[in-house]
Amino acid sequence: MHILLSNVGSAGDAHPFIALGAALLAAGHQVSMASHDEHQAEIEAARIEFISLGQDLSYQQAIDNPNLWHSIKGMGVLWRNLLAPSIVPLYRLIESLQLQGRAQMVIAAPQMLGARLAQEHLSSRYLSAYTSPNMLRTHIAPTSIAHWHLPKGMPRWCVRTLWQAIDHYKLTPMARKAMAHTGEALNLPMPPVQDIFSSWMHSSLGSLALFPDWYGAAAPDWPARPAYAGFPLYDLDARQALSPELEDFLNAGPPPVVVMPGSANQFGQADFAAWQRVLSRKGLRGVFIGANSALTETSASAFLAVQYAPFSLLLPRSAVLCHHGGIGTLAQAMRAGIAQFIRPKAHDQFDNGQRVQQLGLGCVLRTNNENTWEDALDTWLAPNRNQNAIAACAKKLQLNDFPSHAARIVESFAP
Repeated sequence: MHILLSNVGSAGDAHPFIALGAALLAAGHQVSMASHDEHQAEIEAARIEFISLGQDLSYQQAIDNPNLWHSIKGMGVLWRNLLAPSIVPLYRLIESLQLQGRAQMVIAAPQMLGARLAQEHLSSRYLSAYTSPNMLRTHIAPTSIAHWHLPKGMPRWCVRTLWQAIDHYKLTPMARKAMAHTGEALNLPMPPVQDIFSSWMHSSLGSLALFPDWYGAAAPDWPARPAYAGFPLYDLDARQALSPELEDFLNAGPPPVVVMPGSANQFGQADFAAWQRVLSRKGLRGVFIGANSALTETSASAFLAVQYAPFSLLLPRSAVLCHHGGIGTLAQAMRAGIAQFIRPKAHDQFDNGQRVQQLGLGCVLRTNNENTWEDALDTWLAPNRNQNAIAACAKKLQLNDFPSHAARIVESFAP
């Protein structure tokens, strides 16, 4: 088959789809991926055909907006800059590929609404692909909605009421103008705006969970029943190896604490500075990864700041990972067998943090109190602290056979 993949967003959003594409290539299929131009090099490095969704997608504008990291406003930033501008180009791309006899299968994140429209109006074989459980709405607690964690036992009507409020005051007004523009541009009827994010966006053919069932067990009222492929565990960047500077740093002392507040986070300076103070007081070494990761003390030889590093090579040689709660990042930490401290800011990060904590693999740091962070280090660096749970999870990930599972699931939906 020729299979078209599509997603937009940060490296953490692209990597699961690139890993899926690599698995499908290995199974003998032809694979293309439609995204914004910032991902072209990584997609082509995986030998996947890159197709641009056009110049109207503004990734840089999205990551330059501090509201991207707001628990409520973040979705709006993604919608205005990436998701809404992708709808018409993706629909027209699928239409064009089908006329060429290509795109026998389309696999896209559910928020890529052009793929769902193409399923409805072009009869394309579209599978929704979920990178995290939080993308599937449930009215049954325990669950997380934005930064709220709704505990077990909360009445279903309470959860439903909160979702209704979010739909009414946030999601429906956000989508209304863009969907009206889409209908005019494509000369197509649009679905009821209030249904788009609650139920309509999910494929009517089938879906794929890019995580295992033990991480995100299906709720009885999920709007889709995905087949579980497991974590993609993107490793293609490991071909680069660690930089000589990072290799020398790792060899010069004990395993460091790694701090990474998100691949698209342009506003991590406060976290970097705080972690440097905390680690200095504890006498620990640190590697800081990401934009604006410059050290606050020029003489801090116990710290190293780098723009990027392959996690599959770095984390097995590290002590703890402190991160934002991106699912690809946490899966790499699980496989490396190290504890995680999660500082969620937006999107699915709160739900991911809660799941890591419930699995006994780390903790969520909900405050800026540095004493709390120090206590967490003392707890999780102590001998035998939850090592059985962490080691058991690492073993599951090391046995993870994502490529063959994913290929079999996709092929089961073949025409």
